[in-house]
Amino acid sequence: MPRLYPSLRTSARGLLAAAYTLLALAAPALALDEDNVLVVYNSAQADSVAVYNHYLTSRPGVLGFDLNDPTVTGSTFFDYADYTGKLRDPIRDYLTTNNLQEQVAVITLTKGIPHRIDDRNTPSAGNNPPTAVNLLNADNATYASVDSELTLLWQDTETGEANGPFDSASDNFVANPYWNSTSKITDFDRSTITNPNSFQIIGGGTAYRMREPGGTESDAGDMLLTSRLDGYSIKDVLAMIDRAKNPIYNTTHYTIVVDENSSSEFDDAAFNGVNQGGDDFDDFVSITPFFYDAVEFDDNGAEFLVGEETAAFLGTATNRVVEGPVAALITYGGNHNSGNADNRGFINTWSDQLVDGAIYNSVESFSARNFNGINTGFNDQGQLADWIAAGGTFGLGSVYEPFTFGIADNEMILPNFLLQLGAFQGLTWVEAAWSGIPYLSWQNMVLGDPLARATIVNVNLGDVPGDIDLNAMVNLRDLELLATLLGDPAFDLDGDLDTDADDIAFWVRDIFGSELGDTNLDFKVDLVDLSTLATHFGATDARWSLGDFNGDAVVDLIDLSLLASAFGFDIPAAAPLALPEPASALLLGLPALLLSRR
Repeated sequence: MPRLYPSLRTSARGLLAAAYTLLALAAPALALDEDNVLVVYNSAQADSVAVYNHYLTSRPGVLGFDLNDPTVTGSTFFDYADYTGKLRDPIRDYLTTNNLQEQVAVITLTKGIPHRIDDRNTPSAGNNPPTAVNLLNADNATYASVDSELTLLWQDTETGEANGPFDSASDNFVANPYWNSTSKITDFDRSTITNPNSFQIIGGGTAYRMREPGGTESDAGDMLLTSRLDGYSIKDVLAMIDRAKNPIYNTTHYTIVVDENSSSEFDDAAFNGVNQGGDDFDDFVSITPFFYDAVEFDDNGAEFLVGEETAAFLGTATNRVVEGPVAALITYGGNHNSGNADNRGFINTWSDQLVDGAIYNSVESFSARNFNGINTGFNDQGQLADWIAAGGTFGLGSVYEPFTFGIADNEMILPNFLLQLGAFQGLTWVEAAWSGIPYLSWQNMVLGDPLARATIVNVNLGDVPGDIDLNAMVNLRDLELLATLLGDPAFDLDGDLDTDADDIAFWVRDIFGSELGDTNLDFKVDLVDLSTLATHFGATDARWSLGDFNGDAVVDLIDLSLLASAFGFDIPAAAPLALPEPASALLLGLPALLLSRR
Protein backbone atom coordinates (compact mmCIF):
# COMPACT_ATOMS: atom_id res chain seq x y z
CA MET A 1 0.00 0.00 0.00
CA PRO A 2 1.65 3.31 -1.02
CA ARG A 3 2.60 5.69 1.72
CA LEU A 4 2.18 9.27 0.57
CA TYR A 5 3.36 11.37 3.46
CA PRO A 6 5.66 10.91 6.44
CA SER A 7 4.08 10.52 9.86
CA LEU A 8 4.31 13.14 12.58
CA ARG A 9 4.18 10.89 15.64
CA THR A 10 2.12 11.84 18.64
CA SER A 11 0.88 9.76 21.57
CA ALA A 12 -2.71 9.58 22.79
CA ARG A 13 -1.93 7.63 25.97
CA GLY A 14 -2.29 10.49 28.43
CA LEU A 15 -5.37 11.90 26.74
CA LEU A 16 -7.08 8.52 26.68
CA ALA A 17 -6.36 7.79 30.32
CA ALA A 18 -7.67 11.19 31.36
CA ALA A 19 -10.78 10.87 29.21
CA TYR A 20 -11.72 7.47 30.62
CA THR A 21 -11.10 8.65 34.16
CA LEU A 22 -13.49 11.56 33.65
CA LEU A 23 -16.07 9.28 32.06
CA ALA A 24 -15.87 6.90 35.00
CA LEU A 25 -16.91 9.77 37.26
CA ALA A 26 -19.68 11.00 35.00
CA ALA A 27 -23.36 10.13 35.30
CA PRO A 28 -24.57 7.42 32.90
CA ALA A 29 -26.07 8.79 29.67
CA LEU A 30 -28.74 7.37 27.39
CA ALA A 31 -27.16 4.52 25.43
CA LEU A 32 -27.53 3.59 21.79
CA ASP A 33 -30.59 1.37 21.58
CA GLU A 34 -32.28 -0.90 19.06
CA ASP A 35 -34.70 1.77 17.86
CA ASN A 36 -31.74 3.97 16.90
CA VAL A 37 -30.69 1.42 14.27
CA LEU A 38 -32.17 1.16 10.77
CA VAL A 39 -31.45 -2.14 9.01
CA VAL A 40 -31.62 -1.77 5.23
CA TYR A 41 -32.52 -4.92 3.30
CA ASN A 42 -33.82 -5.79 -0.14
CA SER A 43 -36.81 -8.12 -0.47
CA ALA A 44 -35.80 -8.73 -4.08
CA GLN A 45 -32.85 -10.73 -2.78
CA ALA A 46 -33.37 -13.80 -0.61
CA ASP A 47 -30.05 -13.55 1.25
CA SER A 48 -30.75 -9.97 2.28
CA VAL A 49 -34.14 -10.93 3.69
CA ALA A 50 -32.70 -13.94 5.50
CA VAL A 51 -30.07 -11.76 7.19
CA TYR A 52 -32.64 -9.18 8.23
CA ASN A 53 -35.02 -11.77 9.65
CA HIS A 54 -32.27 -13.54 11.57
CA TYR A 55 -30.95 -10.28 12.96
CA LEU A 56 -34.42 -9.53 14.30
CA THR A 57 -34.15 -12.64 16.48
CA SER A 58 -31.14 -11.02 18.18
CA ARG A 59 -32.32 -7.40 18.15
CA PRO A 60 -36.11 -7.42 17.76
CA GLY A 61 -36.45 -3.68 18.32
CA VAL A 62 -34.40 -2.49 15.35
CA LEU A 63 -36.13 -0.66 12.53
CA GLY A 64 -36.22 -2.10 9.03
CA PHE A 65 -36.37 -0.53 5.59
CA ASP A 66 -36.99 -2.61 2.46
CA LEU A 67 -35.46 -1.27 -0.75
CA ASN A 68 -37.63 -3.71 -2.71
CA ASP A 69 -35.53 -3.13 -5.82
CA PRO A 70 -34.56 -6.04 -8.10
CA THR A 71 -31.93 -3.84 -9.79
CA VAL A 72 -29.91 -3.60 -6.57
CA THR A 73 -28.67 -7.17 -6.80
CA GLY A 74 -25.73 -9.04 -8.17
CA SER A 75 -23.44 -6.00 -8.37
CA THR A 76 -20.26 -5.28 -6.45
CA PHE A 77 -20.53 -1.51 -6.80
CA PHE A 78 -22.82 1.44 -7.47
CA ASP A 79 -22.01 4.26 -9.82
CA TYR A 80 -22.72 7.50 -8.01
CA ALA A 81 -26.08 8.08 -9.69
CA ASP A 82 -27.30 4.64 -8.63
CA TYR A 83 -25.95 5.14 -5.11
CA THR A 84 -27.98 8.32 -4.67
CA GLY A 85 -31.04 7.19 -6.59
CA LYS A 86 -31.34 3.59 -5.36
CA LEU A 87 -29.96 3.76 -1.82
CA ARG A 88 -29.26 7.16 -0.29
CA ASP A 89 -32.39 9.01 -1.39
CA PRO A 90 -34.81 6.15 -0.63
CA ILE A 91 -33.36 5.94 2.89
CA ARG A 92 -33.76 9.71 3.28
CA ASP A 93 -37.37 9.50 2.11
CA TYR A 94 -38.17 6.67 4.52
CA LEU A 95 -36.68 8.49 7.51
CA THR A 96 -38.42 11.75 6.60
CA THR A 97 -41.79 10.13 5.99
CA ASN A 98 -41.64 8.39 9.37
CA ASN A 99 -40.14 11.36 11.24
CA LEU A 100 -37.03 9.36 12.15
CA GLN A 101 -34.34 11.82 11.06
CA GLU A 102 -33.10 12.47 14.60
CA GLN A 103 -33.89 9.07 16.09
CA VAL A 104 -31.89 6.91 13.70
CA ALA A 105 -28.17 7.16 14.39
CA VAL A 106 -26.98 3.92 12.75
CA ILE A 107 -27.61 2.39 9.32
CA THR A 108 -26.86 -1.32 8.97
CA LEU A 109 -26.61 -2.85 5.51
CA THR A 110 -27.32 -6.50 4.75
CA LYS A 111 -25.76 -9.08 2.48
CA GLY A 112 -26.39 -8.36 -1.20
CA ILE A 113 -26.32 -4.56 -1.06
CA PRO A 114 -23.30 -3.28 -3.03
CA HIS A 115 -20.37 -2.20 -0.89
CA ARG A 116 -18.40 0.06 -3.24
CA ILE A 117 -19.01 3.32 -5.14
CA ASP A 118 -16.99 3.58 -8.33
CA ASP A 119 -15.02 6.73 -9.03
CA ARG A 120 -17.25 9.19 -10.86
CA ASN A 121 -14.62 10.21 -13.40
CA THR A 122 -12.10 7.34 -13.58
CA PRO A 123 -13.81 3.94 -13.41
CA SER A 124 -12.07 1.26 -11.29
CA ALA A 125 -9.56 3.81 -9.95
CA GLY A 126 -9.84 2.41 -6.44
CA ASN A 127 -8.59 -0.98 -7.58
CA ASN A 128 -5.46 0.54 -9.13
CA PRO A 129 -3.15 2.13 -6.53
CA PRO A 130 -1.07 4.19 -9.01
CA THR A 131 -4.25 5.68 -10.51
CA ALA A 132 -5.65 6.25 -7.04
CA VAL A 133 -2.49 8.11 -6.00
CA ASN A 134 -2.79 10.44 -8.97
CA LEU A 135 -6.45 11.20 -8.25
CA LEU A 136 -5.79 11.79 -4.57
CA ASN A 137 -2.91 14.16 -5.23
CA ALA A 138 -5.11 15.96 -7.77
CA ASP A 139 -7.80 16.37 -5.05
CA ASN A 140 -10.24 14.51 -7.27
CA ALA A 141 -10.67 11.00 -5.79
CA THR A 142 -14.40 10.21 -5.62
CA TYR A 143 -14.33 6.42 -5.16
CA ALA A 144 -15.54 5.28 -1.72
CA SER A 145 -17.22 2.55 0.26
CA VAL A 146 -21.01 2.68 0.28
CA ASP A 147 -20.87 2.37 4.06
CA SER A 148 -18.59 5.36 4.57
CA GLU A 149 -20.50 7.56 2.12
CA LEU A 150 -23.75 6.83 4.00
CA THR A 151 -22.34 8.43 7.16
CA LEU A 152 -23.03 11.71 5.33
CA LEU A 153 -26.55 10.63 4.39
CA TRP A 154 -28.08 14.10 4.65
CA GLN A 155 -25.35 15.92 2.71
CA ASP A 156 -25.42 16.30 -1.09
CA THR A 157 -21.72 15.61 -1.45
CA GLU A 158 -22.04 15.26 -5.24
CA THR A 159 -23.10 18.89 -5.81
CA GLY A 160 -20.69 20.71 -8.15
CA GLU A 161 -18.68 17.67 -9.22
CA ALA A 162 -17.20 18.36 -12.68
CA ASN A 163 -13.98 16.31 -12.64
CA GLY A 164 -11.97 19.12 -11.09
CA PRO A 165 -9.98 19.48 -7.85
CA PHE A 166 -12.20 19.94 -4.79
CA ASP A 167 -15.20 20.96 -6.86
CA SER A 168 -17.50 18.80 -4.73
CA ALA A 169 -17.47 17.32 -1.24
CA SER A 170 -17.18 13.86 -2.79
CA ASP A 171 -13.54 14.61 -3.66
CA ASN A 172 -10.98 12.94 -1.39
CA PHE A 173 -12.39 12.62 2.16
CA VAL A 174 -13.94 14.41 5.13
CA ALA A 175 -12.45 14.51 8.62
CA ASN A 176 -14.55 12.30 10.92
CA PRO A 177 -15.92 14.46 13.77
CA TYR A 178 -16.46 11.31 15.89
CA TRP A 179 -12.83 10.20 15.60
CA ASN A 180 -11.03 9.86 18.96
CA SER A 181 -14.30 10.34 20.85
CA THR A 182 -15.14 8.39 23.99
CA SER A 183 -18.77 9.58 24.04
CA LYS A 184 -21.85 7.69 22.97
CA ILE A 185 -23.23 8.76 19.60
CA THR A 186 -26.51 9.52 21.39
CA ASP A 187 -24.75 12.12 23.54
CA PHE A 188 -24.65 14.50 20.57
CA ASP A 189 -27.48 16.85 19.58
CA ARG A 190 -29.03 15.52 16.34
CA SER A 191 -31.71 18.18 15.90
CA THR A 192 -29.94 19.79 12.93
CA ILE A 193 -28.66 16.66 11.21
CA THR A 194 -30.69 17.28 8.03
CA ASN A 195 -29.30 20.80 7.58
CA PRO A 196 -26.99 21.22 4.57
CA ASN A 197 -23.48 21.81 5.84
CA SER A 198 -20.48 23.43 4.19
CA PHE A 199 -17.15 21.71 3.60
CA GLN A 200 -13.97 23.61 4.38
CA ILE A 201 -10.72 22.55 2.71
CA ILE A 202 -8.11 21.77 5.38
CA GLY A 203 -4.79 19.98 5.81
CA GLY A 204 -2.96 22.19 3.35
CA GLY A 205 -5.54 21.41 0.67
CA THR A 206 -5.94 17.69 1.14
CA ALA A 207 -9.26 17.09 2.92
CA TYR A 208 -12.52 18.62 4.07
CA ARG A 209 -13.90 19.51 7.46
CA MET A 210 -17.67 19.75 7.79
CA ARG A 211 -19.17 22.94 9.22
CA GLU A 212 -22.72 23.80 10.23
CA PRO A 213 -24.59 26.70 8.53
CA GLY A 214 -23.39 29.21 11.12
CA GLY A 215 -19.77 28.21 10.58
CA THR A 216 -19.41 26.10 13.73
CA GLU A 217 -17.35 22.97 13.23
CA SER A 218 -19.66 19.97 12.94
CA ASP A 219 -19.67 17.30 15.63
CA ALA A 220 -20.90 13.71 15.58
CA GLY A 221 -24.50 14.89 15.76
CA ASP A 222 -24.19 15.77 12.07
CA MET A 223 -23.33 12.25 10.88
CA LEU A 224 -24.54 8.66 11.09
CA LEU A 225 -22.64 5.50 11.92
CA THR A 226 -22.83 2.49 9.62
CA SER A 227 -22.22 -1.24 9.85
CA ARG A 228 -22.69 -4.26 7.60
CA LEU A 229 -23.91 -7.83 8.09
CA ASP A 230 -22.19 -9.64 5.25
CA GLY A 231 -19.96 -12.56 4.30
CA TYR A 232 -19.27 -15.15 1.62
CA SER A 233 -22.38 -17.19 2.44
CA ILE A 234 -25.65 -16.75 4.26
CA LYS A 235 -24.47 -19.42 6.70
CA ASP A 236 -21.41 -17.32 7.54
CA VAL A 237 -23.48 -14.20 8.19
CA LEU A 238 -26.09 -15.88 10.39
CA ALA A 239 -23.34 -17.50 12.47
CA MET A 240 -21.62 -14.12 12.82
CA ILE A 241 -24.86 -12.60 14.12
CA ASP A 242 -25.24 -15.42 16.66
CA ARG A 243 -21.68 -15.01 17.91
CA ALA A 244 -22.30 -11.31 18.54
CA LYS A 245 -25.29 -11.79 20.86
CA ASN A 246 -23.16 -11.74 23.99
CA PRO A 247 -19.43 -11.51 23.24
CA ILE A 248 -17.41 -12.33 26.35
CA TYR A 249 -13.72 -11.51 26.73
CA ASN A 250 -11.54 -13.12 29.38
CA THR A 251 -8.80 -10.54 29.77
CA THR A 252 -6.27 -13.01 31.14
CA HIS A 253 -6.87 -15.97 28.83
CA TYR A 254 -8.24 -14.63 25.49
CA THR A 255 -5.27 -13.15 23.66
CA ILE A 256 -5.19 -9.95 21.64
CA VAL A 257 -2.55 -10.68 19.00
CA VAL A 258 -0.68 -7.62 17.72
CA ASP A 259 1.73 -8.37 14.86
CA GLU A 260 3.67 -5.31 13.78
CA ASN A 261 5.57 -5.03 10.53
CA SER A 262 9.31 -5.59 10.72
CA SER A 263 9.94 -1.95 9.81
CA SER A 264 6.82 -0.41 11.43
CA GLU A 265 6.32 2.22 8.75
CA PHE A 266 2.59 2.03 8.04
CA ASP A 267 0.58 2.19 11.28
CA ASP A 268 1.62 5.72 12.28
CA ALA A 269 0.55 7.57 9.14
CA ALA A 270 -1.78 10.55 8.80
CA PHE A 271 -2.67 12.84 5.93
CA ASN A 272 -0.94 16.17 6.59
CA GLY A 273 -1.89 16.05 10.26
CA VAL A 274 -5.68 15.70 9.74
CA ASN A 275 -7.08 13.41 12.48
CA GLN A 276 -3.62 12.13 13.25
CA GLY A 277 -3.17 9.52 15.95
CA GLY A 278 0.05 8.13 17.28
CA ASP A 279 2.21 5.12 16.42
CA ASP A 280 -0.91 2.97 16.50
CA PHE A 281 0.35 -0.53 17.31
CA ASP A 282 2.86 0.64 19.91
CA ASP A 283 0.51 3.17 21.47
CA PHE A 284 -2.29 0.63 21.65
CA VAL A 285 -0.10 -1.95 23.38
CA SER A 286 1.21 0.68 25.78
CA ILE A 287 -2.30 1.35 27.12
CA THR A 288 -3.50 -2.27 27.28
CA PRO A 289 -2.38 -2.68 30.93
CA PHE A 290 -5.13 -0.16 31.65
CA PHE A 291 -7.82 -2.65 30.55
CA TYR A 292 -6.46 -5.95 29.14
CA ASP A 293 -3.75 -8.38 30.27
CA ALA A 294 -3.45 -11.09 27.60
CA VAL A 295 -1.60 -9.36 24.75
CA GLU A 296 0.88 -11.03 22.39
CA PHE A 297 2.90 -8.21 20.76
CA ASP A 298 5.46 -8.94 18.07
CA ASP A 299 7.18 -5.57 18.06
CA ASN A 300 8.82 -5.09 14.66
CA GLY A 301 9.64 -8.78 14.44
CA ALA A 302 10.49 -10.42 11.14
CA GLU A 303 8.37 -13.47 11.98
CA PHE A 304 4.76 -13.46 10.84
CA LEU A 305 2.29 -14.58 13.52
CA VAL A 306 -0.12 -17.37 12.54
CA GLY A 307 -2.59 -19.60 14.35
CA GLU A 308 -2.44 -23.25 15.31
CA GLU A 309 -4.02 -24.58 12.09
CA THR A 310 -0.70 -24.37 10.23
CA ALA A 311 -1.84 -26.64 7.39
CA ALA A 312 -4.08 -23.79 6.23
CA PHE A 313 -1.09 -21.49 5.67
CA LEU A 314 -0.37 -21.36 1.93
CA GLY A 315 2.40 -18.80 2.01
CA THR A 316 6.17 -19.01 2.37
CA ALA A 317 6.77 -16.27 4.96
CA THR A 318 8.76 -17.15 8.05
CA ASN A 319 6.15 -17.55 10.75
CA ARG A 320 5.58 -18.22 14.43
CA VAL A 321 2.53 -19.97 15.88
CA VAL A 322 0.43 -18.34 18.60
CA GLU A 323 -1.57 -20.81 20.71
CA GLY A 324 -4.77 -20.54 22.70
CA PRO A 325 -8.04 -18.58 22.42
CA VAL A 326 -7.81 -15.38 20.38
CA ALA A 327 -9.96 -12.30 21.05
CA ALA A 328 -8.51 -10.04 18.36
CA LEU A 329 -5.97 -10.09 15.55
CA ILE A 330 -4.30 -6.74 14.85
CA THR A 331 -1.85 -7.31 12.03
CA TYR A 332 -0.02 -6.01 8.99
CA GLY A 333 -1.35 -9.08 7.17
CA GLY A 334 -0.29 -9.08 3.55
CA ASN A 335 1.86 -5.99 4.18
CA HIS A 336 4.05 -7.70 6.78
CA ASN A 337 7.71 -7.32 5.84
CA SER A 338 6.58 -4.35 3.73
CA GLY A 339 4.50 -6.65 1.56
CA ASN A 340 7.53 -8.62 0.38
CA ALA A 341 6.53 -11.96 1.90
CA ASP A 342 3.91 -14.50 0.86
CA ASN A 343 1.28 -14.73 3.62
CA ARG A 344 -1.61 -16.40 1.77
CA GLY A 345 -4.08 -18.34 3.90
CA PHE A 346 -3.00 -16.83 7.21
CA ILE A 347 -6.51 -16.00 8.41
CA ASN A 348 -7.61 -19.62 8.14
CA THR A 349 -4.81 -20.65 10.53
CA TRP A 350 -6.79 -19.04 13.35
CA SER A 351 -10.06 -20.89 12.65
CA ASP A 352 -10.07 -23.12 15.74
CA GLN A 353 -8.97 -20.40 18.15
CA LEU A 354 -11.40 -17.53 17.62
CA VAL A 355 -13.68 -16.80 20.55
CA ASP A 356 -17.19 -15.45 20.07
CA GLY A 357 -16.51 -11.77 19.52
CA ALA A 358 -13.12 -12.11 17.79
CA ILE A 359 -12.08 -8.82 16.13
CA TYR A 360 -9.94 -8.23 13.02
CA ASN A 361 -8.19 -5.05 11.91
CA SER A 362 -5.23 -4.95 9.57
CA VAL A 363 -2.93 -2.56 7.76
CA GLU A 364 -4.08 -3.73 4.34
CA SER A 365 -5.56 -1.95 1.34
CA PHE A 366 -8.32 -4.28 0.20
CA SER A 367 -9.38 -6.32 3.23
CA ALA A 368 -13.08 -5.51 2.76
CA ARG A 369 -13.08 -6.20 -0.97
CA ASN A 370 -14.43 -9.76 -1.10
CA PHE A 371 -18.16 -9.30 -0.77
CA ASN A 372 -21.03 -9.57 -3.25
CA GLY A 373 -19.48 -12.48 -5.12
CA ILE A 374 -15.89 -11.23 -5.29
CA ASN A 375 -13.52 -14.00 -4.21
CA THR A 376 -10.44 -13.49 -6.38
CA GLY A 377 -7.71 -10.90 -6.48
CA PHE A 378 -5.68 -9.38 -3.63
CA ASN A 379 -5.94 -12.71 -1.79
CA ASP A 380 -2.45 -12.23 -0.36
CA GLN A 381 -4.23 -9.75 1.91
CA GLY A 382 -6.50 -10.88 4.72
CA GLN A 383 -10.17 -10.60 3.84
CA LEU A 384 -12.91 -9.77 6.33
CA ALA A 385 -15.08 -12.36 4.59
CA ASP A 386 -12.41 -14.99 5.34
CA TRP A 387 -12.32 -13.86 8.97
CA ILE A 388 -16.07 -14.35 9.33
CA ALA A 389 -15.92 -17.73 7.59
CA ALA A 390 -13.16 -18.77 10.01
CA GLY A 391 -15.31 -17.92 13.04
CA GLY A 392 -14.62 -14.22 13.54
CA THR A 393 -17.35 -11.85 14.69
CA PHE A 394 -16.24 -8.25 14.09
CA GLY A 395 -13.88 -6.50 11.72
CA LEU A 396 -12.78 -3.32 10.00
CA GLY A 397 -11.40 -3.04 6.50
CA SER A 398 -11.22 -1.10 3.25
CA VAL A 399 -13.08 -1.78 0.01
CA TYR A 400 -10.63 0.14 -2.21
CA GLU A 401 -7.13 1.59 -1.79
CA PRO A 402 -7.32 3.70 1.42
CA PHE A 403 -3.59 4.46 1.77
CA THR A 404 -1.91 4.14 5.13
CA PHE A 405 -3.54 7.23 6.61
CA GLY A 406 -7.03 5.73 6.10
CA ILE A 407 -6.53 2.65 8.29
CA ALA A 408 -8.63 2.59 11.47
CA ASP A 409 -6.80 3.27 14.76
CA ASN A 410 -6.74 0.42 17.28
CA GLU A 411 -5.65 2.77 20.07
CA MET A 412 -9.20 4.20 20.06
CA ILE A 413 -11.30 1.24 18.93
CA LEU A 414 -10.33 -1.51 21.36
CA PRO A 415 -10.26 0.56 24.57
CA ASN A 416 -13.65 2.05 23.70
CA PHE A 417 -15.10 -1.42 23.16
CA LEU A 418 -13.38 -3.42 25.90
CA LEU A 419 -12.63 -1.03 28.76
CA GLN A 420 -15.07 -0.98 31.67
CA LEU A 421 -14.38 1.50 34.44
CA GLY A 422 -17.01 2.86 36.81
CA ALA A 423 -19.78 4.55 34.84
CA PHE A 424 -17.96 3.90 31.57
CA GLN A 425 -18.94 0.38 30.51
CA GLY A 426 -17.70 0.47 26.95
CA LEU A 427 -19.31 1.61 23.73
CA THR A 428 -21.25 -0.53 21.30
CA TRP A 429 -19.25 -2.13 18.51
CA VAL A 430 -20.33 0.40 15.89
CA GLU A 431 -19.49 3.34 18.14
CA ALA A 432 -16.11 1.94 19.10
CA ALA A 433 -15.28 1.15 15.48
CA TRP A 434 -16.12 4.59 14.08
CA SER A 435 -14.31 6.31 16.97
CA GLY A 436 -11.11 4.99 15.40
CA ILE A 437 -11.84 5.70 11.72
CA PRO A 438 -10.25 9.04 10.81
CA TYR A 439 -12.21 9.95 7.68
CA LEU A 440 -15.68 9.83 6.14
CA SER A 441 -16.58 9.50 2.46
CA TRP A 442 -13.57 7.21 2.16
CA GLN A 443 -12.95 3.43 1.95
CA ASN A 444 -13.77 2.02 5.39
CA MET A 445 -16.27 -0.68 6.34
CA VAL A 446 -17.38 -1.78 9.81
CA LEU A 447 -18.48 -5.42 9.83
CA GLY A 448 -20.64 -6.95 12.55
CA ASP A 449 -23.60 -6.39 14.84
CA PRO A 450 -23.61 -2.64 15.58
CA LEU A 451 -25.31 -3.05 18.97
CA ALA A 452 -22.99 -5.70 20.37
CA ARG A 453 -21.43 -4.88 23.73
CA ALA A 454 -18.48 -6.57 25.35
CA THR A 455 -18.78 -8.49 28.60
CA ILE A 456 -15.48 -8.62 30.48
CA VAL A 457 -14.59 -11.53 32.76
CA ASN A 458 -11.48 -12.72 34.55
CA VAL A 459 -11.87 -16.35 35.54
CA ASN A 460 -9.49 -19.30 35.63
CA LEU A 461 -10.06 -22.99 35.04
CA GLY A 462 -12.07 -24.38 37.95
CA ASP A 463 -13.55 -21.08 39.08
CA VAL A 464 -16.83 -21.96 37.34
CA PRO A 465 -17.37 -25.75 37.24
CA GLY A 466 -17.73 -26.95 33.67
CA ASP A 467 -16.54 -23.66 32.14
CA ILE A 468 -13.93 -25.02 29.75
CA ASP A 469 -13.61 -21.97 27.49
CA LEU A 470 -13.21 -19.61 30.47
CA ASN A 471 -16.01 -17.18 29.66
CA ALA A 472 -17.79 -17.62 33.04
CA MET A 473 -20.66 -19.46 31.35
CA VAL A 474 -21.47 -23.16 30.98
CA ASN A 475 -22.98 -24.17 27.66
CA LEU A 476 -22.64 -26.34 24.58
CA ARG A 477 -19.39 -24.72 23.56
CA ASP A 478 -17.76 -25.94 26.77
CA LEU A 479 -18.99 -29.49 26.24
CA GLU A 480 -17.78 -29.69 22.67
CA LEU A 481 -14.45 -28.14 23.63
CA LEU A 482 -14.04 -30.70 26.43
CA ALA A 483 -14.38 -33.51 23.89
CA THR A 484 -11.33 -32.16 22.02
CA LEU A 485 -9.27 -32.17 25.22
CA LEU A 486 -9.64 -35.82 26.22
CA GLY A 487 -6.33 -37.11 27.51
CA ASP A 488 -5.29 -33.79 29.05
CA PRO A 489 -5.51 -34.24 32.85
CA ALA A 490 -5.84 -30.47 33.35
CA PHE A 491 -9.51 -30.83 32.36
CA ASP A 492 -10.35 -33.73 34.66
CA LEU A 493 -13.79 -33.09 36.15
CA ASP A 494 -14.66 -36.28 38.03
CA GLY A 495 -11.48 -36.39 40.12
CA ASP A 496 -9.91 -39.59 38.74
CA LEU A 497 -6.86 -37.70 37.41
CA ASP A 498 -7.58 -38.24 33.73
CA THR A 499 -9.89 -36.70 31.14
CA ASP A 500 -12.01 -39.20 29.24
CA ALA A 501 -15.57 -40.06 28.28
CA ASP A 502 -16.46 -40.27 31.96
CA ASP A 503 -15.73 -36.54 32.25
CA ILE A 504 -18.11 -35.84 29.38
CA ALA A 505 -20.80 -37.76 31.25
CA PHE A 506 -19.92 -35.91 34.48
CA TRP A 507 -20.22 -32.54 32.71
CA VAL A 508 -23.62 -33.43 31.23
CA ARG A 509 -25.15 -35.06 34.31
CA ASP A 510 -23.50 -33.57 37.39
CA ILE A 511 -22.70 -30.06 36.19
CA PHE A 512 -25.24 -29.21 33.51
CA GLY A 513 -28.04 -31.38 34.85
CA SER A 514 -29.08 -33.17 31.68
CA GLU A 515 -28.45 -36.64 30.26
CA LEU A 516 -26.37 -38.33 27.57
CA GLY A 517 -28.20 -38.09 24.27
CA ASP A 518 -29.47 -34.52 24.74
CA THR A 519 -27.94 -33.11 21.54
CA ASN A 520 -29.40 -29.60 21.93
CA LEU A 521 -29.06 -29.41 25.72
CA ASP A 522 -32.73 -28.63 26.27
CA PHE A 523 -32.90 -31.02 29.25
CA LYS A 524 -34.77 -33.60 27.20
CA VAL A 525 -33.79 -36.71 25.29
CA ASP A 526 -36.49 -37.03 22.68
CA LEU A 527 -37.28 -37.53 19.01
CA VAL A 528 -35.48 -34.29 18.13
CA ASP A 529 -32.24 -35.76 19.46
CA LEU A 530 -32.91 -39.10 17.81
CA SER A 531 -33.45 -37.39 14.47
CA THR A 532 -30.19 -35.47 14.85
CA LEU A 533 -28.27 -38.65 15.54
CA ALA A 534 -29.91 -40.43 12.60
CA THR A 535 -29.02 -37.57 10.26
CA HIS A 536 -25.35 -37.74 11.20
CA PHE A 537 -24.99 -41.47 11.76
CA GLY A 538 -21.65 -42.66 10.43
CA ALA A 539 -20.00 -39.24 10.62
CA THR A 540 -16.31 -39.35 11.56
CA ASP A 541 -15.82 -35.67 12.34
CA ALA A 542 -18.78 -35.25 14.67
CA ARG A 543 -19.34 -33.40 17.91
CA TRP A 544 -21.93 -33.54 20.71
CA SER A 545 -24.57 -31.49 18.89
CA LEU A 546 -24.41 -33.95 15.96
CA GLY A 547 -24.76 -37.11 18.07
CA ASP A 548 -21.27 -37.92 19.39
CA PHE A 549 -21.83 -38.53 23.10
CA ASN A 550 -18.51 -40.10 24.12
CA GLY A 551 -16.06 -37.71 22.48
CA ASP A 552 -14.55 -40.03 19.86
CA ALA A 553 -15.76 -37.80 16.97
CA VAL A 554 -17.77 -40.71 15.53
CA VAL A 555 -21.56 -41.15 15.53
CA ASP A 556 -22.13 -44.90 15.81
CA LEU A 557 -24.02 -47.62 17.65
CA ILE A 558 -22.34 -46.70 20.94
CA ASP A 559 -23.91 -43.24 20.75
CA LEU A 560 -27.24 -44.74 19.74
CA SER A 561 -27.12 -47.01 22.77
CA LEU A 562 -26.38 -44.07 25.07
CA LEU A 563 -29.30 -42.12 23.64
CA ALA A 564 -31.63 -45.13 23.89
CA SER A 565 -30.72 -45.61 27.55
CA ALA A 566 -31.76 -42.05 28.34
CA PHE A 567 -34.66 -41.71 25.94
CA GLY A 568 -37.61 -40.00 27.60
CA PHE A 569 -35.46 -38.00 30.02
CA ASP A 570 -37.25 -34.76 30.77
CA ILE A 571 -36.38 -32.61 33.77
CA PRO A 572 -39.86 -31.05 34.18
CA ALA A 573 -41.42 -34.54 34.53
CA ALA A 574 -42.46 -35.45 38.10
CA ALA A 575 -41.46 -39.06 37.57
CA PRO A 576 -39.48 -40.97 34.96
CA LEU A 577 -41.49 -41.26 31.79
CA ALA A 578 -42.24 -44.63 30.25
CA LEU A 579 -40.78 -44.94 26.81
CA PRO A 580 -43.57 -44.18 24.30
CA GLU A 581 -44.48 -47.17 22.20
CA PRO A 582 -43.95 -45.55 18.77
CA ALA A 583 -40.53 -44.24 19.80
CA SER A 584 -39.62 -47.67 21.21
CA ALA A 585 -40.41 -49.25 17.90
CA LEU A 586 -38.37 -46.63 16.09
CA LEU A 587 -35.40 -47.17 18.38
CA LEU A 588 -35.52 -50.95 17.88
CA GLY A 589 -35.61 -50.61 14.13
CA LEU A 590 -33.14 -47.76 13.85
CA PRO A 591 -29.85 -49.75 13.87
CA ALA A 592 -30.84 -51.70 10.78
CA LEU A 593 -32.08 -48.55 9.09
CA LEU A 594 -28.90 -46.64 9.87
CA LEU A 595 -26.60 -49.47 8.87
CA SER A 596 -28.42 -49.81 5.59
CA ARG A 597 -27.72 -46.14 4.87
CA ARG A 598 -23.98 -46.39 5.30
